[in-house]
Amino acid sequence: MWKWMPAILAVVVGLIAWGVFVVGVVSDWDKPVMVGIAVVGALGLEATMWTTAAALGITVFQARRQIWALVTGSDRQKG
Repeated sequence: MWKWMPAILAVVVGLIAWGVFVVGVVSDWDKPVMVGIAVVGALGLEATMWTTAAALGITVFQARRQIWALVTGSDRQKG
């Protein structure tokens, strides 16, 4: 369970940031504040992806190689 804690924390940070972002849109907050909140939300969800991959035992390089092969349509994966 302990290996999932960083992923859970990243999910919570990302979801809270996007929730605050929605509140900011509705409340018409200033643009610099909204950009900062969006950056925090994006980084939180990016961290979620990588910490989940780490918790599942997938290395960053394996994940990147698989994603790149999927994006480019390459059938060849070295590894």
